[in-house]
Amino acid sequence: MCTDLRNGCACALDEVAAALGVTKERAYQIERVALRKFRGRLMAKLKQMGLKPNDLYAITERVSNSGRSSLARLK
Repeated sequence: MCTDLRNGCACALDEVAAALGVTKERAYQIERVALRKFRGRLMAKLKQMGLKPNDLYAITERVSNSGRSSLARLK
């Protein structure tokens, strides 16, 4: 399951593949590359801020409890 960033609806990998006009396997490969890039950039941002990956989990937990966006907190 993945989430459509435009409207927040969950969709299956089959639906994503059909929307992109690629096979299900190719959609999965694209997803893996995108997530790897996202994690790398996130870790670089955390390092720049002087935080460790475990700090992110604590921030996310605090933010989710307060109802604010976790990304807004990191900026």
